[in-house]
Amino acid sequence: MADKDEKIMIDERELFKNLAQYSNEERKMEYIENILKKNIPLETRKIALHLLGDMHKKKSWYNTAAKYYSDVADLCKTFDEKANFFFQAGEMFVKANDYFTAEDYFKRVLVLVKPSEKEAYKDKMLNVFIKHAQDFENNKRTASAIQAYNKILTFKLPIDMANKIRDKLIVLYEKIGNIREANHIRSVKELAISMAEEEKAKQKAAEEEKRKEQQELHEGFSTLDEFS
Repeated sequence: MADKDEKIMIDERELFKNLAQYSNEERKMEYIENILKKNIPLETRKIALHLLGDMHKKKSWYNTAAKYYSDVADLCKTFDEKANFFFQAGEMFVKANDYFTAEDYFKRVLVLVKPSEKEAYKDKMLNVFIKHAQDFENNKRTASAIQAYNKILTFKLPIDMANKIRDKLIVLYEKIGNIREANHIRSVKELAISMAEEEKAKQKAAEEEKRKEQQELHEGFSTLDEFS
């Protein structure tokens, strides 16, 4: 009888060959789960966990899919690989409506990626939340859409994008008869526009003041040149 700690040398090719014997998805999952209980090579373990994550995602078992993607990330050696699987885990937690945990995983991604990649990843993360909210909206799941859009408003958004989200919330709140909240969102939107315009005016005034100072300085040097 083989020792349970004895390494079983099964590679990717053999793993897929064995899986091909099963036509039933549940049997494939059962086979992979049993393989993972054994002492198998690291790369094979990563592939097996990845496959389980994909299978659970396909069945909309998003929480467990996220767990498997996270397990893959823990086994990865490079920052890029880790970031990729942590991102997939975060995406699954969004789909599971666990926004707090999703944010935690997305923060891990931002720690791992290169500084030059951070903004692109932030956009990808935001798009995950926006698509999730839009899916709820398109499927007439108004309460869930409201929750998702409100979550998006907690992020640092450009004012134009934030106001587009607010416009969606106004419509959704009115749809469920919550006129008070719809009017509150309108007030917040108007205040945001007013503050943005005020900030823009201040910036313009500061730029004009700086331009005048530079012009006066230039004129001062011109006067000195005349006396030299």
